[in-house]
Amino acid sequence: GDRMDLTTAGYRRLVPNFQHEALDIAVQPGTSPTAVIDAMSRRLDGRLSSVTNQQQDLDGQFSVYLSMMKALGWGVLAVSVAVTGLVMALVVSTLLARERTAFGVRRALGFTGLQLMGQLIAAYVPLVTAGTAAGCLAGLVVVPRLLGSFLATVGVARASLDTSAAIVGSIGGGLVALAAMMVLLGAGPLLRREPVTLLAQRSG
Repeated sequence: GDRMDLTTAGYRRLVPNFQHEALDIAVQPGTSPTAVIDAMSRRLDGRLSSVTNQQQDLDGQFSVYLSMMKALGWGVLAVSVAVTGLVMALVVSTLLARERTAFGVRRALGFTGLQLMGQLIAAYVPLVTAGTAAGCLAGLVVVPRLLGSFLATVGVARASLDTSAAIVGSIGGGLVALAAMMVLLGAGPLLRREPVTLLAQRSG
């Protein structure tokens, strides 16, 4: 069960004419490295001290870092969703409390609750859309560079990191939809009330 690794000088003390040789084999895309290793092991039986699948080793080493980045990405997304929902809820609730009389007057003038909610969405969702679009564009440009810099610290000199614009756009669209939903949830119950109720509550 014990293992001992010797240097080339150590081997030459045991076998004076020992000559270390390393054989690197590049496998074409679509070819199984395991099949190549098995074939070489059978052909050079007894002449190989060790066989290493470098791609498998690299995948094993980087899987930890990639898992960390994936968890970090989901964490950032969760925080973004929570912050967006909280901010929109606070903005809408503050606006409704401050402009209750104005909304009551608009209802008295004939505006429906649906029209008033549409006005709120038109006032706030475009701002959220602009901020989300800017964040998505920055993420598409900055995140691959940050991840490349991170991998450089663990010995990866060059990495090709593709970021899916479709996935980033979907996430951005989800945040905008969340903002619109928070406006509807926050303003809906209040704006469906009768005008006299809104004005009376404000006067009281």
